Amino acid sequence: MVIRLLAVSFALSLAAPLAVAQDAATAIDKYRWLEEQRAPAAIAWAKERRDRAVANLSAKPLFPTLERELRDSLAASAPRPPTFLLGDHFVRLTRDAAHSSGLLQVAPKRAGRAPSGWRTVLDVGELNRREGASYVLSGLSMFDFPSRCLPPDFNRCLLALSPGGSSSLELREFDLRKGDFVEGGFRTRPNRSFTAWLNQDTLLIAHSLDGSPALPSNFPAALYLWKRGTNLVDAKKLYEAPPSTSLVEAFALGAGVQRRGVLTIIHDYSTIEYRLIDSGGTLSKIDLPQKLKYVGRPALRYPYISVQLAAPATIEGEAYAAETIVAYDVRADVPSHVSAVFVPDRGTYVSDGIDGTGDSIVFVEDNNLRKTLMRATPTTKGWSVRKLQSAPPGVALNVIKPDGVSSELLVERKGFLTPSTLDLLAPGKKPVEIEAGKQIFEARDFTVEVRAAKSKDGTLVDYYLVRPKYPAPGPVPTVMSGYGSFGLNFSPDYFSSGLGRGMVSWLARGGAYAATAIRGGGERGDAWRLAGTGLNKQNSFDDFAAVAEDLIASGFTAPNRLGAFGRSGGGLLTAAMVTQHPDLFGAIFVGVPVTDVGALSTSGSGIIKGQKTEFGDWDDPKILPTILSWSPYQNIRTGLPYPRILVMTSTEDNQVGPGQARKFVAKLEEVGAKPLLIEEAQGGHSVPDSIKQPELVAAEMMFFIDALMPDRTK
Repeated sequence: MVIRLLAVSFALSLAAPLAVAQDAATAIDKYRWLEEQRAPAAIAWAKERRDRAVANLSAKPLFPTLERELRDSLAASAPRPPTFLLGDHFVRLTRDAAHSSGLLQVAPKRAGRAPSGWRTVLDVGELNRREGASYVLSGLSMFDFPSRCLPPDFNRCLLALSPGGSSSLELREFDLRKGDFVEGGFRTRPNRSFTAWLNQDTLLIAHSLDGSPALPSNFPAALYLWKRGTNLVDAKKLYEAPPSTSLVEAFALGAGVQRRGVLTIIHDYSTIEYRLIDSGGTLSKIDLPQKLKYVGRPALRYPYISVQLAAPATIEGEAYAAETIVAYDVRADVPSHVSAVFVPDRGTYVSDGIDGTGDSIVFVEDNNLRKTLMRATPTTKGWSVRKLQSAPPGVALNVIKPDGVSSELLVERKGFLTPSTLDLLAPGKKPVEIEAGKQIFEARDFTVEVRAAKSKDGTLVDYYLVRPKYPAPGPVPTVMSGYGSFGLNFSPDYFSSGLGRGMVSWLARGGAYAATAIRGGGERGDAWRLAGTGLNKQNSFDDFAAVAEDLIASGFTAPNRLGAFGRSGGGLLTAAMVTQHPDLFGAIFVGVPVTDVGALSTSGSGIIKGQKTEFGDWDDPKILPTILSWSPYQNIRTGLPYPRILVMTSTEDNQVGPGQARKFVAKLEEVGAKPLLIEEAQGGHSVPDSIKQPELVAAEMMFFIDALMPDRTK
């Protein structure tokens, strides 16, 4: 009853006519000057607030303890390094307090045994000292690493070096066997590029350097064939996309004479076109439907390109249901190119992407947030599918990007309370544990549940709840998170995403954590994504609010004990909670956010077309009113009881741009709220880095403990 009265009174406070929001959007924006990423005045404005916020949080009596707990945690056990199997050797990126820029290491593969004798082939910190640079080998640098190495020996790789944590990456050809950069090898200046080896002397590359055409998002519009020993500006153009395209990417499958390039033309993140590229650079169409899911990448396993249908389709006269995984055989002399790999049962979904090994297609099936690893193998009678592993609630199974040649597979198991463990799976053999993370938190007094809340329109929304088994009397201090954009899932993790290692301090003080699977994500297939996209975007916010209301209505927590945090698309989500449901939360963290959707074309964002697909086309006068009804910046108003707010961004964020965070804070200040802003000079869209910037992670946790656990701040 109390919640209902709160909801009614708050709904009345939000009853401002939509015309007010429209007028605000079309009026001159007095904070437009803050959008300029590197404008000295904007940086000075942000620095003043950054210094004030850091001083505020670091002055709390508990802050030194939190920072010490974080550093002790990192010293006791650094996050398990990203590790890949490439042919006959393992490759990993090690980062710890002593090597914050990263060590690239290799070890030989030994049958049935964990790797040993790791050899450091590149110390990025030493490279920085030698060249006076600030390179980092980050998660972005290592993403899809196997595809940057040339089969079958995988010794030649394109390393992606991130200057200062930026999303613009410098590519350099590296010899893993020799442990050195290749003299006169392939190299680019920092940019947002997509590359694939066609052979040892030829690259496929989409880039936007030296006047090459770019999309409105500043991503590359053209794909080139780049020969060794020639200048990039002289590379042969193979394809140029129209400005309406979202992304142009390059991949390859097979090895040796079988190797073929794959051009991926992403029109709007649900409309995707593929073309095959032969050894000479000639393109040919791949006859697949274009309504496809863009979770991860296509599974490449010669001779098959496997994709997942986003809508029902008829291919080669056969009808296929939505969510079906289909394989396309690239060989010219086969009687039929397309076959069905897997059709999910009703109520189950393949939502974490698909990958190709040397002999199979692998994927994770999801049933109400419970995960099962599956392998599909081609036979003369079709595809044979079997289960490999299942995980309990709150534990994820992640396929580590395979090399596409080996039949062996690396699989990671990790959960909210379960350290990351990496297993090597080979057909017909027992799993071999390759690496195991250390337990950094005593988990026996906690449990993980899967619950469901009813959203505004009656839709049931699943969420994880990590809670003490024996909580202290009264409402349990709880932080909740979500994403709900671009079809990406919120997957269980062991203190390495979200608030990261800071969550150890939160749980140790009796807190709880809720992770939401809201619409806009892919947890229940592409229909679930579309239900939180474009004109339906408000559903994402309603779902998140419904989980908050469920936690409060059940008596588990209370508004003054409930916090929310999110980054990137999750930052938009939590910014919307600030303006739509400030009464539900005592503290809200807004990380690297989108806040003014109508200004994304001018505020330094690097993914404009994708954002228009996700949030709606703000340049369309028919769609703009719906966007303005929820766009956080336009809905900041006086007289609302705003909770405590912390906003974090980086000057080097060239994916969303720091201007979105700056403007949001400026307008909140104008209406009398007192938000904290931390804008870091480095870190990019992944700020903060727990290894390079542990004091910022401690500041985030200090913010929540101070706001939601006032009796535990000393």
